[in-house]
Amino acid sequence: MKSFPFIACLVIGLWVGFFFGKNKPAEMAVEERKQSETTRLVEDDASRENASLKKKIIHLEEELAVFKSEQASRELKEQATKEKFNAQKQAAKEKLIARHLKEFKGLFELTPEQAAQIGELEWESSLYWKKFHSGEINPKYLPPIDIYAEIKAVLTPEQLEIYEVHLEERRNSVASTAATSTLGRYPVTLLLSEEQKDSLYENLYSYFHSGLSNEVREAIKNTVPEDYKGTDRALIWAAMDIMDEEQYLALLQSLKKE
Repeated sequence: MKSFPFIACLVIGLWVGFFFGKNKPAEMAVEERKQSETTRLVEDDASRENASLKKKIIHLEEELAVFKSEQASRELKEQATKEKFNAQKQAAKEKLIARHLKEFKGLFELTPEQAAQIGELEWESSLYWKKFHSGEINPKYLPPIDIYAEIKAVLTPEQLEIYEVHLEERRNSVASTAATSTLGRYPVTLLLSEEQKDSLYENLYSYFHSGLSNEVREAIKNTVPEDYKGTDRALIWAAMDIMDEEQYLALLQSLKKE
C-alpha cells in the first residue's frame, strides 16, 4: 500500500507527458503557419512597396529629364540673347568709336595703338554720360573723366600742338553757333540795335565757350534769380548791362514762368 502513491504519481506523470507530447506538434504547426503567414504578408507588403517606389523613381527620373531638357533650352535661349546683346553692343561701340576717330582725319595719322586707346576713352565717356542722363550716376560723387586731357596724354608733342588748335577752333564754332541760335529763339532781341545785338552775342558766346564758361556760370549764379533756368538765365545775365530798363523788364516778363 505504501507504494501506491508512487505508482499513482508515475501513472499521472506518464499521462501528462503523453498528453503534452501529443499536443505539442500540433501547437508548433499552428505557430509555424502563423509565422509563415506573417512572413508572407510582410514580403507581399515589401514587394508592393518596392513596386510603388520603382514607379515613383521612374516618374521622378522622367520629371528630371524634362526639367533638364527645359533648363538646357532656357540656357540656349539665354546664351543666344546674351550673344545677340553683346553683338549689338559691340556694333554700337565700333560705330561710336569710328565716328569719334573721324575727328582726327585730316589732322594727323593715329597709330593703331593710339586709335585703340582713344576709342576706349570715347566709349567709356559715352557710357558715363548715358548713365548720368538715366540718373544712375551723380557727378558730385563720381565726376566724369576729362576726356580731352586723357586724349592729349596719348598724342605725341607734334600731334598735340595740332590737336590744341583744332579744339580751340571747335570751341569757337560751337560757341558761335549756340550764341546765334539763342538770339534767334528770343523775339525780344529783334527790338535791339545792332550794337546791342553784337554785345549780347559776345556775352552769350562767352557763356557757350567751354574755355570761358566757368567764370560766366559763376557770375550767373551770383546775379540771376533762380526762378529762371538754363539759357533763360544766360540771356538775362548777358542782357543786364546792354538793354535799357524798359527792354530789360520786357525781357524778364517774356521769360516769366506762369
